[in-house]
Amino acid sequence: MTQNYQQNNVQVIFVNMNITITNITKDKIDELNKCFKMLDKNLEHNLFNDNKEIGKIVIEIISIMEMIFDDSSSEKWKIETYNNPFKQAIESGLFFLEYINNKLLKQKLIDIKIYNEFDNFIMNNIESLIHNKEQFLFELYIYKWLKKENYINSNPSFSRYNEDNNNNSENEELTNFYNKYHRKILDWIIKNKNNLQENPLSNEKNKIYYNLLNSYKQISK
Repeated sequence: MTQNYQQNNVQVIFVNMNITITNITKDKIDELNKCFKMLDKNLEHNLFNDNKEIGKIVIEIISIMEMIFDDSSSEKWKIETYNNPFKQAIESGLFFLEYINNKLLKQKLIDIKIYNEFDNFIMNNIESLIHNKEQFLFELYIYKWLKKENYINSNPSFSRYNEDNNNNSENEELTNFYNKYHRKILDWIIKNKNNLQENPLSNEKNKIYYNLLNSYKQISK
């Protein structure tokens, strides 16, 4: 795919959302903004004749976003860098996914197939940020469980992620996790006994992935 990159930063604006993306074709971003503003305005003033018109413009927006993802995909390996374009493309996608969910899907104004396909697209791009999701989450859950049981000391860098440990829902989830995988957990702890204080979220790439994954889950739950 031929890429026509701009040297200057470009502002991607989804109504109240303002994201700086570098090295993305300006024409695509301008077209994306134009289509989204048209969709939002026509919905607000009830200007669409039928749901097919809504679906058509949503598909157009998604197609443009897919091109922007394609343009920025080479940056995913540097996801922790400031204003990383691939990370911000995902954030834009999450914003639009939530917009479709709240403004269209719940009002039955769009075919659920369109939503599901875009949902899968966003999730697949989030998953592409991490090499082994299952292992990362397994080790994170062990870390959280060890903290819950006070087997390791509190780490200030984890404080904002550890707040959830105070709610009954996560405590129950961690207890169920241990009950289900206790043999595997104990084997891992024995093997890694000298590294139990290492927080998987101390790795910036892991933290970005985890935050994006949680944002996605809040929309798709």
